[in-house]
Amino acid sequence: MASPPPHSRPGSYIDRHLLPAERILFRTRMHWARAVRALLWIVLGVFFYVIARLSSAVITQGLNDIARRSGLDLTGFSANFWRAIPLLLLAVALIEVLSAVGELVGLIGSELAITDQRILGKLPRSLLRGMILRKIDLPLNEIAQVMGSRAFLTPFNYGNVRLSKTDRRWLTLRDIPRPDEFQKQVELMLAPS
Repeated sequence: MASPPPHSRPGSYIDRHLLPAERILFRTRMHWARAVRALLWIVLGVFFYVIARLSSAVITQGLNDIARRSGLDLTGFSANFWRAIPLLLLAVALIEVLSAVGELVGLIGSELAITDQRILGKLPRSLLRGMILRKIDLPLNEIAQVMGSRAFLTPFNYGNVRLSKTDRRWLTLRDIPRPDEFQKQVELMLAPS
C-alpha cells in the first residue's frame, strides 16, 4: 500500500480538489492568533452581559426610588428608554459571542496551499468574522506580484500576503503564518525557469 503524499490531509478541501499531477509545495491555515481574538470577543461578551445585568437592577431601583419620592408616573417613554439600555447591552454581548464563534469557525475551517500550478484553499471572508468561508482557486499564471507583511509589533510570525492579479485586482490573504515563507514560495513558482 502506497503512503499518502507529503502534506496530505485526507478529506480536506485541498486534497479533494487537487489535479492528478499537481503537487503541494507549501500548506498552511490561519494563524492560531485568531483563537486569541475569539477569546477576547468572549471576554467582551461576558463583560457586556455582566454590565447589562448590573445596570438593569440599578436602573430599575433608581426609577422606583424616583417614582416613590416624587410621586411621578414613570411608565412613559423616558422610563422605558432607560430600561432598554440593558437590552442593548445584552444585544452587544450576543454580537461579541457570535463574533467569537465566527473567528473559531474561520480558524478551524481554513486551509491554504501553494501547488506547482495554483494557490488553492478556503479562508474566511471578513464579513461575519469567518462564518462564511470563501474558496480560493488562483492559477499561478494569473499572479502578477506578491507582497507579504508581518503583523506589527507582535512576537508571533504571522501577517498578510497580498497577491496582485494580472487583471489589476488584489487578493489579500489575512493572518497567514510565516507570510515571508509563503511569499518566497509563490515568487519561486513565478520565477521563469
